[in-house]
Amino acid sequence: MSLFVMFSKDGWMNIMYDGLDAVGVDQQPVLNHNEWMLFYFITFMIISFFLLDMFISVMVETFHQCQQNQKSSDGELLEEGGKVQCNNPAATDSPRSSSNSDHFMSVVIISNVVMMGLQHYNQPPYIGRITQYYFCLVTFIMFIEVMKNLVQLGIREFIKMSWNLLDVAVLVVSIVSIVLHQINMADIVPINPSILGVCRILRVVPVLKVRKLRILLKTIIKTLSQVGNICVIFMLSFGIYAAVGVELYGKLQCSDDHPCLGLHDEANFRHFGVALITLYGLCTGDNWNVIMKDTLRECHPDEHGCMRYLSWVSPLYLISFVVMAQFVLVNLVVASIMQALEDTKEEEGRLSPGESERPSSSHVNAE
Repeated sequence: MSLFVMFSKDGWMNIMYDGLDAVGVDQQPVLNHNEWMLFYFITFMIISFFLLDMFISVMVETFHQCQQNQKSSDGELLEEGGKVQCNNPAATDSPRSSSNSDHFMSVVIISNVVMMGLQHYNQPPYIGRITQYYFCLVTFIMFIEVMKNLVQLGIREFIKMSWNLLDVAVLVVSIVSIVLHQINMADIVPINPSILGVCRILRVVPVLKVRKLRILLKTIIKTLSQVGNICVIFMLSFGIYAAVGVELYGKLQCSDDHPCLGLHDEANFRHFGVALITLYGLCTGDNWNVIMKDTLRECHPDEHGCMRYLSWVSPLYLISFVVMAQFVLVNLVVASIMQALEDTKEEEGRLSPGESERPSSSHVNAE
């Protein structure tokens, strides 16, 4: 168990220091008594780094193979059904049709960020008025830009392009922020309306012309769907472990005779909700070994109601949860991100360098 705690990188330095100071059974520790023990602990930690990387590599490779097998199966089904899906570059979202307009809007949004940075505590009244007037000007410019794209592309083509819908969402949020500020409802609504103005920065996203940045952005969008499925597995696993934890440790009490170092009012298994929060902390590697130590209690012969099974159940429960949460499920997220990045690169590679992903406004009007 001690080696697994060190392998999980949770409190391994405390174990190393205890090993350096250890003298013998029932003897007081001496500072740096066994300095040669450093080689034992440090070599084990170095090996653990390689083992963890190998574990992640196996997880990623297995996930990649499963994805490839699934794609092959889907491709065979499509061929049997006589349906062939072709990638149509013109059907995907792409940068704006007018680069000058995009560059102008980028300058406007960046200047908006600079104006937001001018706000500070105990600022003079004129700064607040200037920034508010400028935010209104930026919102008006965004409104003109959205209406221009709507007129050029038409309602049907305008709705088909997700970047245009992002512009509309940013515009609506900006207008709501200004309206709430003007009618003096900043103290009534649960959040500060000025925070909504930060959403204007999202307007810069569609004008990312750099291919690598665009690939990363598409990777994030594709990963969200897969991560959503992994989150369902997270919720299912957490629910099972939380229910089992309430049954195991729901009656575990902390007292002077049995002090607790990790379990307290905010981290315990007394009911299902707090158990979920506690497990989330364990998933991040936050002192899970200390909570395991609190649950490993020795029962005295004259002690009634002591849960003697915890001495062997707790290691199985907590170690299995750490392996599942920290090592398996988290690495599945890493594997899904890498797979999505590879798929995005393949899609970008199928587009010729001079080929536009979105038809220009003039071409749409001509059609």
